[in-house]
Amino acid sequence: MPVLIMLVCAVAVAVGGWNLWNERTQSHPPGILASAAPYQKNLARPIDLPRSGYRLEARAEFEITARVISRSRFRFDPMAHFMPVDFALGWGRMSDSAVLDRISCSQSHRFYACNWDSLDIIHPDEFRTHSANMHMIPDTPKIEEALLRVRRGQVVTVRGLLVDVFLPDGSGARTSMTRDDSGPGGCEIILVVGLDVS
Repeated sequence: MPVLIMLVCAVAVAVGGWNLWNERTQSHPPGILASAAPYQKNLARPIDLPRSGYRLEARAEFEITARVISRSRFRFDPMAHFMPVDFALGWGRMSDSAVLDRISCSQSHRFYACNWDSLDIIHPDEFRTHSANMHMIPDTPKIEEALLRVRRGQVVTVRGLLVDVFLPDGSGARTSMTRDDSGPGGCEIILVVGLDVS
């Protein structure tokens, strides 16, 4: 029994150490890291993409290069088995440490929020149009592994499709199709087919 307890403790320490290592933040000096707005090309009509246990409808081609402001891993919500991670992404001044070091951001229940105490830091309209919480659906196990290795502060280029999600019980989620919305329905849902990290 003592040997088993020691083994369990050793595994727990190893897992905890890996989580801390994987959650470390990549820091940057002041300066905009991702200047371009996301690219989106709407499809003429939705494309049906059946999956095992759920269905997707592709709405647009999509590519974004942005800084990872925050990331949130999901294991237990109804979509966690195919949508395992969300990235809060920022571009323009929302990729600049001169701004991000002066605001506090968090993710919870598939949403993202930031707080700051002065309009001199960034105007709420610019925050809303230059950052977003995006739900990631990996197209392959290899892409899922890569998504789960992404850390806060890294700059990522995500390529794929904006999709709506439909579950067998009639529930689901619809992707945002614009960068100037917020609140429920304001998150992009991306079927990720390519990922670069720097």
